[in-house]
Amino acid sequence: MISLKKILNISLLLLLVISLFPVPSVNAGASFNTDSQDRPLLQVANHTKNPGCTSCWATSVYADNGDEISFAVYYHNTSNEIARNVRIRANLPSEAFDNRTISVNLLADNTSSITDSVNVNLSSRQELTFIPGTVKWYPNQGTNYHSLPFGQSDNLITTSSGLNIGDLEPGWGDQGYLVFRARVGNADNDAPTAFTNPANGIAQNSAVLNSSVNPNGNYTTIWFEYGTTLSLVDKTYSQYLDSHNIENVNAMASGLNPETKYYFRVVARNAKGTTYGNILSFTTSKTVAAPAPVYIAPTATYNPPAPVNYTPVVTTYNILPDMLGIIKDALDGPDELVTLILTLDDQEARVGDEVNLNIYLKNKGNFAVSDVALKIDLPVGIEYINFTEKPFEYTNGEVINYNLGTINVDESKEFDVTFRVGEKVKAGTVLEFKGYIDYENNEKILRIVEDTELLDIIIPDGLTASIFSTFESLFGPWFGYMMFGIFLGFILTYLFYVK
Repeated sequence: MISLKKILNISLLLLLVISLFPVPSVNAGASFNTDSQDRPLLQVANHTKNPGCTSCWATSVYADNGDEISFAVYYHNTSNEIARNVRIRANLPSEAFDNRTISVNLLADNTSSITDSVNVNLSSRQELTFIPGTVKWYPNQGTNYHSLPFGQSDNLITTSSGLNIGDLEPGWGDQGYLVFRARVGNADNDAPTAFTNPANGIAQNSAVLNSSVNPNGNYTTIWFEYGTTLSLVDKTYSQYLDSHNIENVNAMASGLNPETKYYFRVVARNAKGTTYGNILSFTTSKTVAAPAPVYIAPTATYNPPAPVNYTPVVTTYNILPDMLGIIKDALDGPDELVTLILTLDDQEARVGDEVNLNIYLKNKGNFAVSDVALKIDLPVGIEYINFTEKPFEYTNGEVINYNLGTINVDESKEFDVTFRVGEKVKAGTVLEFKGYIDYENNEKILRIVEDTELLDIIIPDGLTASIFSTFESLFGPWFGYMMFGIFLGFILTYLFYVK
């Protein structure tokens, strides 16, 4: 029979063992935007009056009939928990107003919703209507918008359920924005509707600007605004429509500079309001020098031989499956000029291991590409150590941005990122590394190429690691630590006291 003294010794030993494995604090749920560096949940800007402006976001806005108002929703999981089924809901009023507070809600399954609002002031009593197709989602600190997840329609943002952006990991790496627009005007759409269409007939000094306009039964004046900046200082001549149908309207922009990028949009105005179309761009063609005159000396009359008839020989090849990608790249032509390949030196790692990510890119086109920028998204839990190229921009420990400038034909670049798997990464996790290259091709069109590499975090070797991983996977990290400590305590007690 074990004495009281032995029981006390066993208890003290168990407490000592458990104390070696401190229990992490357990957060009751996720939380949003509680860091002092966070942006406001909701900001607003007049998209029509300030197109492309990045410093115009504010907590209030003034708009006229026909203006489009942009709303930007910022989110950041500031807890230690994954926010489940994060949703964004915009509360647009159904009735007309001239001054109104507009709010949005940020919701998740495992936290209370948060709300923010902005003030919208109108020059006359009008309605504010969501514009389908204007939602743009910028996840993971990205500057390029992504398709909405789960195949959702963007008009869900104005419903009671909201727009679902999925689960949100804690940390700065998963912060992001969602932007949408609403139009000021009457519900009966008496103001004209107008959409800018791509330009054509682009030459060195001119281009044809195109649009689709519906006057909605009112006498409507239509013109185009254009310029080398988003201020659009130049205008075409005015045209007039009076119908209930969508009409194609175009105009010639002349006196342009060669090899210059121009922005443009259509504007339609009637007694019910003014509507500004979306802004598009085009680049004028190069100046081609006239060929120098060539003098051909007179020669004697020459009768060429009769042509020889021949049948071309066509050779058929069997394409192996691994060649399909190469052939596809060749057929795609200038759409994929730059190749980007991410390669990890090992596909598996343990907590604490150092791993190297190799980044390889090559210009495989027939001309140089410019304004090449590299972005690497490091997953949450990764501890950055080194990047071979300097200078570069390193954001919040999770994003690397590097400007490469121009890459010539057949030129290749290669870099390495070294990092350590942090202690907060669980065994069994698959970490995703994403790389992006954006550049301008010979037509001055922005192209984006991306690649992804996965890293499996495996369980450490040995019986101890296996026991701990089992407890952790069944009951969570804190329970795994505690139960492993108790298990080890009983083993020690058995060895020292019972035997």
